[in-house]
Amino acid sequence: MDEVRFSSKDLKNKTRWACLSNYFVRETFVQGYPYATAEHYFQAQKFSSPEYREEIRKARSGLQAKKLGAAERDDIVENWYEKQEEVMKRGLAAKFAQHADLKEVLLSTQNANIIYDSSSDSFWGIGKDGKGENKLGKLLVEIREENKLGQIQLAINVMELVSIDETIGVTG
Repeated sequence: MDEVRFSSKDLKNKTRWACLSNYFVRETFVQGYPYATAEHYFQAQKFSSPEYREEIRKARSGLQAKKLGAAERDDIVENWYEKQEEVMKRGLAAKFAQHADLKEVLLSTQNANIIYDSSSDSFWGIGKDGKGENKLGKLLVEIREENKLGQIQLAINVMELVSIDETIGVTG
C-alpha cells in the first residue's frame, strides 16, 4: 500500500482509519488532564487562560472545541503558529501511546504515506487542490516511525537481556 487517505467521512462511516482523525473520541491524558479528542487538547493549548483552556477541554465535541479555539481572544499563546505542530504531535503521540488498539491501526499503515484528505484545510490536510501541506498526515507518519523504532529497541533490549542471562547461567 502506497498511501492511506483519511477524511471526515471515515469518522462518519466508522472506518478503520477513523482513529487517525483528531476528532476521533478516545479519552487521552496529556500533561495530567483528560481530553476527549486530540482536537480538544490542541485547541486548549492555544490559550494562556486556565479558565478558557478548561472550557475547551470540556467542550461537547471536537468540532465544538475547534470553534472555541477559533475565537479571537487576546490570550493566544505567544508564538502559537511556531508551536502548533509540536503541540499537535504531543497530543497525537499521547493518543497512540495510551491506546494499543489505535497504535495497532497506525502501525498497520506500514510504510504508506498518510494523507489527511481535507478539501477545506491546506495546512493540516491537502486542501481543495490536493497540493496542501498535509501536516497532520506527516505527523502521523513521524509518530508511526517513532513507534516502530521503539518496538525495535525493545526487541534489542530483550535480546540483550536473554544474552546476558545465558552468559551468567540464569534460566527461566
